[in-house]
Amino acid sequence: MKIDNVENLVKQALIKNISARDDDHLLYIEVVYIIDPGLVNVNFMMNFKNARQLGLPPFESVSRARRKLQEKYPELRATSKVEKARQEKQIEFEEYAKT
Repeated sequence: MKIDNVENLVKQALIKNISARDDDHLLYIEVVYIIDPGLVNVNFMMNFKNARQLGLPPFESVSRARRKLQEKYPELRATSKVEKARQEKQIEFEEYAKT
């Protein structure tokens, strides 16, 4: 799936479900629902193992698209509590990467 398509799906999901702005797992479920509502009730393992054949984007692509969109559109950002936690995790990861 092309990244432009992933970004459009993620934007739709962020607009539709405010809670998805705070939680990438919920966001992924919303994206899957937009693609095919029937897939949200399918076995988790089956969806992940067959993601490409089902037309599902990689989880990482959804997360990256969310970060890009939230940077570009402040109205789609997470709550301040979640934003702060994400910033702290970023600092923690940067410290980890230095070692």
